[in-house]
Formats: sequence, C-alpha cells, structure tokens
Amino acid sequence: MNQATVNNETWQFEIGATVTHRDQPMLSEVLYRARAGKHGEVYGVRRLDDCEVRNLTILGDVLLPA
Repeated sequence: MNQATVNNETWQFEIGATVTHRDQPMLSEVLYRARAGKHGEVYGVRRLDDCEVRNLTILGDVLLPA
C-alpha cells in the first residue's frame, strides 16, 4: 500500500491522492485525513464523478489507490 509520512506519522494515503472504494467504483480525491482510534484512519474525499453527494468521510480500510 502507498505510505506517506507527515510529521513522523505514517498514513495510508497522501492528501491529494486519487482513491476508489474497494466494493464499488468511486474515483475520488483525498481532501483530509484523521486518526479514529480503534477504527484506524478516516479520510475526507471528494468524488470526481457526476453524483449528488460529492464530499464523503470514509474509513481508510475500504479505500484503494486508483
């Protein structure tokens, strides 16, 4: 997996990276990220396709590099 280091922290995805959902196509750009305790990493993404809801917050475990 893609690893990014910021302030000595390792993240699954960099801000600005293009990602998709593991279960369905959802081409998106990472806008922000945060730690979520036992849930791991949470990413704020903006979908790049034509859809009604473009900004989502998603657990990092279900995201893949696009």
